Amino acid sequence: MVPEIPTSPRSPIAEAPVLRSILEAAGRPALALRGREDPRRKQDGSIVTTADLQAQEIIAEALTRSFPGIPIVGEEGGLDEDPGAGARFYVDPIDGTSAYVEGLAYWGPTVGLVDGDEAVLGGLYLPRLDTFYVARRGQGAWVDGLRLLPEPIETLHSRDVLYVPSHFHRVGPFQFKGKTRSLGSTAVHLAQVASGSGVGAIIGRWSPWDVVCGLLLVEEANRVITDLAGRSWGPLSATLVGTDSPDTAPFLVGDPSTVEHLADLLAPLRHSRTSSA
Repeated sequence: MVPEIPTSPRSPIAEAPVLRSILEAAGRPALALRGREDPRRKQDGSIVTTADLQAQEIIAEALTRSFPGIPIVGEEGGLDEDPGAGARFYVDPIDGTSAYVEGLAYWGPTVGLVDGDEAVLGGLYLPRLDTFYVARRGQGAWVDGLRLLPEPIETLHSRDVLYVPSHFHRVGPFQFKGKTRSLGSTAVHLAQVASGSGVGAIIGRWSPWDVVCGLLLVEEANRVITDLAGRSWGPLSATLVGTDSPDTAPFLVGDPSTVEHLADLLAPLRHSRTSSA
């Protein structure tokens, strides 16, 4: 079980200061290496840099010191490859490595604590923006000390933003009324939905370390998570622990009415793929 840590009147989430400290420490070397990256391709086609490896080492060491006894699974491997189904941390040392290499702002280290198939604690830090997101189950989602509780969406407008995968333009015609954006980071897309900066997001290919924190931010901000058909879904319950498995199917997040609308828009694309398979 996850150890209970009492909250402080000054901090709605007791673990927030230590998580921010850990993620800031991981982000500083990455900032220093900007412009001198050495990106190389991994077997899955994604890229990794020296900054990713350094950040994971910093995070893993600090988590072990601050939360002893909890296994750690990292995107870059070399940690607890088989942590079991109890409490374990997932670490993405730089979510949005491509954005990082391209000199964009939306990237950063993120960690998430899972117990069973439920996210219970998460943090995301964006070094270029000096912005920190944190969430704990039952204690809310926060950004730099501000509670994330976006208003319900009654009507979609042309100015509303939907976050999509970077290759979404290859899927086919998609008649969303507002704007689509891809910032290069799954964790950031989820955080943007939790903050109300986006009405929803379509999450394509992903691994647990990409989404644990973001999923918790979304849930604690009273947004919903569904499959592409709009049915309530818990992505972590369908995922093999610590692996990038075929079960990591695409999903939707957003305001309930927005997600329902997105499912309707995606229906022709789903049917087309099914009939051509």
